[in-house]
Amino acid sequence: MFSEIPSSNELTQQAFQFRKEGRYAAHPVEAALRYHRAQAENTGAQSHGGFDFESAEILYRAGAQGLRFSEIPQHPQSIPELSRLASVDRSARSYLRHWVDINGPVYEESIFIEAWESQEKRGGAEHHVHHDQEQGRWFKRLHRSLHFTTLGDYFDRLRLYEAIFPETAYRLEGFTINAKNKQLTSVVSKMAFWNGEVDFMV
Repeated sequence: MFSEIPSSNELTQQAFQFRKEGRYAAHPVEAALRYHRAQAENTGAQSHGGFDFESAEILYRAGAQGLRFSEIPQHPQSIPELSRLASVDRSARSYLRHWVDINGPVYEESIFIEAWESQEKRGGAEHHVHHDQEQGRWFKRLHRSLHFTTLGDYFDRLRLYEAIFPETAYRLEGFTINAKNKQLTSVVSKMAFWNGEVDFMV
């Protein structure tokens, strides 16, 4: 494991080497991000502290890169394996969870669940959601990735969203880690907007 978060350039160079060796390496999104950020007039905050979506995505990618293609199932045997990259996702989540366990940011799971349950368990197919009136923010915890996408895909989506819509950017609050199964889940937040009748999250 890296002793510190590597740069995206380091991972890109590593990816070239892995691909030459017939190993898996994720395709970086930096080129697309640079393009969209150049078009934006300002940028949105990606995190509450020094650990942002880029840090999370880089660590996730570092844990995913290097698997031999023979280790990635081509013919799924179960529902969780429907995504061809399920084994990549497991490896990457494990790497990121180990980093978060040691370095943070950890978001206490019981605190989120208590707030979520007190507001009638709001949410949809992908997130559990609750509103923090004091902070004026909606908090979302990812509980299921849609369309068999990976956690890395989720980070990429939020990084691209921040580049295209910086004025309403999400903020990475941290990760919950389930005490029993050690499942890692991201918690993000977004400013609440007032439309004259009700707060809503766009």
